Amino acid sequence: SVPVRCCPSVVLCFPSLPSAVRAFVLQLEDAPRAPPGLKEDQDLDSQVSSAGLGTILRPNEPRSHSYFQSVSVTTVTLPDGGVEERRTVQDSQGRRETTVTRRRGDQAFISTTREHGQSKDYREEVLNMDDRELAQFAGTWPQQEELPAANLGPSSVLGSFLRRWFSSW
Repeated sequence: SVPVRCCPSVVLCFPSLPSAVRAFVLQLEDAPRAPPGLKEDQDLDSQVSSAGLGTILRPNEPRSHSYFQSVSVTTVTLPDGGVEERRTVQDSQGRRETTVTRRRGDQAFISTTREHGQSKDYREEVLNMDDRELAQFAGTWPQQEELPAANLGPSSVLGSFLRRWFSSW
């Protein structure tokens, strides 16, 4: 049997070890050792005070960051075929973007409002209309409070469902 040294204080005698395992154990002895300075106790208080605890605890790992985005889309179709879509996107950074698209046929009026903190940006886009057509288009569109609400009345499917499960409906 051939003695195999994996560290100075241990001698192993395994003649039947597969050659790959034997080679691995022999490599352990040849592995570079940490310099003596890395094994010394260090005063970390000043390092934590100046650079923060993150430099000592896993300094090379990426920091976690959470992010979310909420999207709300409401679509209302008017009796004349006009469609209003209101899309609001809000994220974890406090940014909010609301886009209102009013479309009738191939004509559309799109307004976008972007808010972040105290700043507010407003943009409008007109598709397939000149100024005269835009004035007429805007004048025929109902105000937000005039738009029909979701139908939960007696004939709606949702109304029937809710009445079935909640008798007070």
